[in-house]
Amino acid sequence: MKTILRVAIYVVVLVMPIAALAQSKLARPAVAAAPTPVRYFQLTIDLKFGASGEQQATTQTITTEVAVRGTVPGSCSARMVSQVPTGSGTGTKYLEVGTSFDANEIHTDGGGIALHFVLSTSRPVKMIKYTRSDGVEMEEPIITNREIELSVKLPLNQPKVVFDSSSKSLSPLQPLKSLSRGEPSAEAAAGPPQQDQPMMIELTATELK
Repeated sequence: MKTILRVAIYVVVLVMPIAALAQSKLARPAVAAAPTPVRYFQLTIDLKFGASGEQQATTQTITTEVAVRGTVPGSCSARMVSQVPTGSGTGTKYLEVGTSFDANEIHTDGGGIALHFVLSTSRPVKMIKYTRSDGVEMEEPIITNREIELSVKLPLNQPKVVFDSSSKSLSPLQPLKSLSRGEPSAEAAAGPPQQDQPMMIELTATELK
């Protein structure tokens, strides 16, 4: 009887610490991973048409925002468009002109950001009038259409010129074909093809706090 009692006590003493250890492991909460920080940036796109000092020089500004989460690159898009009428009467059509900006692979790089973008821009530069063979007077626009694709690195809070065509030879502009009857615009009335104005693209990246 004495031998059996000692064995039973001995077994209980060994089992209790093991059970308590198992309960302690089950009750311990899991450590949550730290969330990846998100940084927000504003991109300002400034377009300038025409050489510096030209009386007909024009500018256009577009802004957009993008979020960059750690090593995951961001993307953004911006649009600024309007419509230009062409033709007359019941044959009037409307052409959409303006600027679109699409950027991807946006990520932090040193003290700034890097990105790849495509910018498309179109705008009327002149209206021409002519008389069709049936005696109807028509007015149609001469429209430029450009597309720029670049990969760039931008410092923060500092404007950077990423494209400037003032030193490049630009192709002549051609008048659009008539949308009302499919007839060519009177190129003779428009005179010889003109050279388009130079274009400059300036980008500014600013971090939003």
